[in-house]
Amino acid sequence: MKVLVAALTSLALLTLPARAAPQAAPPAPIVALARTIVDAANANDATKLAGKFTDDAVVIDEDAPFVWRGPDAGVAWWHAVQRAIAAKHATLHAVARPPSEYRRSGVRAYLIQPVEIVKSAGGKTITEYGTQTYTFQLAGGAWKISSAVWTTKP
Repeated sequence: MKVLVAALTSLALLTLPARAAPQAAPPAPIVALARTIVDAANANDATKLAGKFTDDAVVIDEDAPFVWRGPDAGVAWWHAVQRAIAAKHATLHAVARPPSEYRRSGVRAYLIQPVEIVKSAGGKTITEYGTQTYTFQLAGGAWKISSAVWTTKP
């Protein structure tokens, strides 16, 4: 019986998907892509996001409609953020912290970056702490963002 359990356990472990090991630091092109999001936010300029996303990209955020898809997902997402900011007569400033996790497996990569968003409206300032989680795809010799998900920390 013990031999059967050990054999089944070994077989189950062999069928688990491989997980990319954490790596020391993301390469410069990936850091630059993540920086583009912060730069676009701080400049309030959606055009900075043009051409930075894959054809099947997905962006998820807390503002409606909550999900944007396709190569223009980043631009469409930022336009929604601009509308939300304008509706609240607010300004924002994003501060990216060093990535807390980076992994790469072949032509795909994963990055978690802590971000602080300072929002000002009506004489009040609040800081929202969260993470921007990305996946990247290497295609045609260039990295692009395949997903970007904002999560506010409680």
